[in-house]
Amino acid sequence: MNLLDVFTALTYGELKQLKLSNFVPGDAESAPDPTSYAAIMSDINLGLTELHKRLFLRSEELYVQQYENIETYVLAWKYAASNAASTELYKYILDTVENPFQDNVLKIEECYNEIGEKIVLNDPTDDESIFTPTYRSIQVPNPVSANIVAVQYRANHPKLVYELGMDPEEVEVAIPDSLLEALLYYVAMRNFSSLNSDDNHEGNNYRKKFEDSIAQFKLTGLGIQPEVENSNFDGRGWI
Repeated sequence: MNLLDVFTALTYGELKQLKLSNFVPGDAESAPDPTSYAAIMSDINLGLTELHKRLFLRSEELYVQQYENIETYVLAWKYAASNAASTELYKYILDTVENPFQDNVLKIEECYNEIGEKIVLNDPTDDESIFTPTYRSIQVPNPVSANIVAVQYRANHPKLVYELGMDPEEVEVAIPDSLLEALLYYVAMRNFSSLNSDDNHEGNNYRKKFEDSIAQFKLTGLGIQPEVENSNFDGRGWI
């Protein structure tokens, strides 16, 4: 799916009643000004994030180098090895310039050790357990500098950025086609909810449609399921 697909569906569907509703290039007597495009892109980004929060749509992995003097590791861009601009003393996220960490953690799902064994999470009765004190940090009670932790996490979507003269047909929207309807409902909900009381009621209708669409998607079982085991250490030469 590309951004033009989303623009077209909004223009001739959910937003056709609004003055800002025409986002199809070359299909209007006068195209919306850039602020309208920026506003709708913001709504689309928020909708995509909401879908990725609610549903397991994107799974990514990173490697964390342990240090004996560090117990808590925050999965943030400033700690990435590829971040040449960062002044952090310890850059424990082992990414590369070719494949940089995108700072897109929504939820830590699973962790594995150097030999691909799953590590127990958040179990104070297990001596080998590590903990997730926040949505994007891991705490290793007894860190060993020679060890690495593989972290699999629920990832956010690549952010869409409006640029003057951009071709929306060339911009990928990273969700399944089966979730387009839910995304449209979310964008419509935000736009109608910000208007007067009558249109606000329409916003509530779209909110219900969005929730129903999410529920229906969950019933299909089309989201990503967490992996049973991890064998990537062997394949990528960590051991």
